[in-house]
Amino acid sequence: SMVFTMTSEVIFYTLVLLAVMHKQLDQVFETSWQCFIAIIQICYQTLFLIMIGQKHKSSSISDRYKAHLRVIIKLRKLLLDCGLDEQLKWGKPCYSSKGKNVAIIQPFKGHCALMFFKGVLLEDTHGLLRSQGENSQSAMRLEFTSEVEIGRTVVESYVKQAIDVETAGLKVDFKAKHALDFPDELTQSLNENPDLARAFRALTPGRQRGYILYFTAAKQSKTRIARIEKSAPRILAGKGRNDR
Repeated sequence: SMVFTMTSEVIFYTLVLLAVMHKQLDQVFETSWQCFIAIIQICYQTLFLIMIGQKHKSSSISDRYKAHLRVIIKLRKLLLDCGLDEQLKWGKPCYSSKGKNVAIIQPFKGHCALMFFKGVLLEDTHGLLRSQGENSQSAMRLEFTSEVEIGRTVVESYVKQAIDVETAGLKVDFKAKHALDFPDELTQSLNENPDLARAFRALTPGRQRGYILYFTAAKQSKTRIARIEKSAPRILAGKGRNDR
């Protein structure tokens, strides 16, 4: 069954990639060497997409990748043409410049996003950037429902801006993150457990923020206490909420 699943995935992704790239293939058939290179590229993209699928055991997440496959393929080519390096991070295609994260492709149910890690530092010249969420102070994203919405020149301008931000070493001001109020339940738990208090203060500001947002999102005190107790082992281990 595993072999059958892998085989069907290979066939599916290869057929889609061939369908997407048929115009390019018509051009490269002029020489056998160019044709060989094109086939290698198709095989590479097929294996990369299968790796993504294997990362996500959830059928709903896997379905998102299949639904937005044409968008993902077009974005990947554009990002790689801009000279970015590609890796799978957090189970998603992530693109970096000299080891610094620049952008990541995020398939959602209704759209596919290209998220810029320091999007707030970009000039939104075309009014297309969207917030990553009410608690995000850095990331911004472009959203697409179809590959025809990806204007190469426009998207490329945002990507190049993001690369320039990293090259210049610009940083987002996260001062507001440190002003978060500790919920009373967390303050009490830290006062009662010195080991937990030391471990929590040793966490990075981002990890502390993640826990505080998680705890304060609960409306009832008993739920906040339960979340703190459940999170204590991870905090003592020096891990953030989403760390593996």
